[in-house]
Amino acid sequence: MAIEVLQELIDKQDNWEIVRNQIAAILVAERDNQKSLAGASADDYDFDVYLERSNPWEKWLNFSDADPLTDIKPIVNVWIDNSDFDGAKSNTVERQTELAVINLDCYGLGQAQSEATGHTTADKAAAFQRDVAVRLVRNILMAGQNTYLQLQGMVGRRWPNSINFFQPEQDGNPVQNVAGARISFGAQFNEFSPQYVPETLEAVGVTLDYEQKVIDLEYNYPL
Repeated sequence: MAIEVLQELIDKQDNWEIVRNQIAAILVAERDNQKSLAGASADDYDFDVYLERSNPWEKWLNFSDADPLTDIKPIVNVWIDNSDFDGAKSNTVERQTELAVINLDCYGLGQAQSEATGHTTADKAAAFQRDVAVRLVRNILMAGQNTYLQLQGMVGRRWPNSINFFQPEQDGNPVQNVAGARISFGAQFNEFSPQYVPETLEAVGVTLDYEQKVIDLEYNYPL
């Protein structure tokens, strides 16, 4: 029996890719906005955003108190963890309701400091830097204008599942002076079968700059 094949090229992104990339784009845009609003305190609202990196804090590995880093702003790494499909809310022919989990790993680096008011240990400073990233990320993504991650018509719901704090490791050993936290973030949206052509609600073009590497995201999302 002959196998029936598609007559069209599968040349679209799946919506889980679009949602993951959109989360990173929102963090970058709102970070820059908060820095502008903060004025003289802009450095307190700064953080780096990475996409799908296994160890974004690699640049911190050669850090030492004798050779301190000048750039120790927090790091946020956005990556897709898993997704489930809800058969009860799906259509087997053209539409599948997806529940995706995107992790937002927040890292802080600490350097020991001695001041007139006392001594701050590196691990405590790292935890405080991590806390800044967690606070900013959660508040940005849960802001009213991001109820649907600015993808109205695609995203039906977004919510934080949990926040877990941890000590990053390298080769089974704790990474000194670095503290981490993982925000598990959920989003619900539809995926569509290739033979279904959904109505285009809006075209979005975003340019993100990740450590001097420019990633262009251009996509359409369906109604």
